[in-house]
Amino acid sequence: MAGDYMPTGKINFSKISYPGMRTVKTALTVTLLMALYRLVLGPEYWIYSVPMACVAAVICLQDSVGKTLQEGAARVVGTFIGGGSAVLILMTGVRDYEFAVFVIVSGLCLILIIHLCNLMNQHNCIPISCIVFMNVVLNTSGVEPMFLAFNSIVNTLVGIAAAYGVNKFVYAPIPVSEPCKPRTYRVRLKKKPSNVKPTEPDTLKES
Repeated sequence: MAGDYMPTGKINFSKISYPGMRTVKTALTVTLLMALYRLVLGPEYWIYSVPMACVAAVICLQDSVGKTLQEGAARVVGTFIGGGSAVLILMTGVRDYEFAVFVIVSGLCLILIIHLCNLMNQHNCIPISCIVFMNVVLNTSGVEPMFLAFNSIVNTLVGIAAAYGVNKFVYAPIPVSEPCKPRTYRVRLKKKPSNVKPTEPDTLKES
């Protein structure tokens, strides 16, 4: 009946899901990074460097400390691949050519970067490689590409370190142990000797 699906206007609080610790720690890491960059770089320059650190922190903060380190290592490799590729492309002066040429070359470079990560069996590096590549190539602030790539690498490392520190020291996740397997026992059955006569009378024998 249609009346069975009418809203009652009441909220069942027992079925509401609340944010988990990984969600809270991700937000905490980003907040700490923003405050840190503001204090260190000042109110004018912090906004240009903090995005890469926050992106790395959000991606790397996993549900265990070990996974956080694995993701962090992949992000470092991806940052080097993306930043290095962007520097090589910009050194050719392709951005000074026509816009169509620049766009086509950038797309082809992304194909090469993704394919290179697949050949290296580093699939987790693909997102951060593309992000760093586009961040360096599309930068119009006039900063040298080499310095911008180096800046991206440093900010990525800072974000990874912040994610690891928060995940390690703020309600560190308890490693899940392997489930206990039930013990199995082997029982050897001795064969009954063939020369032993049966003690019970043969009731099926005809009289």
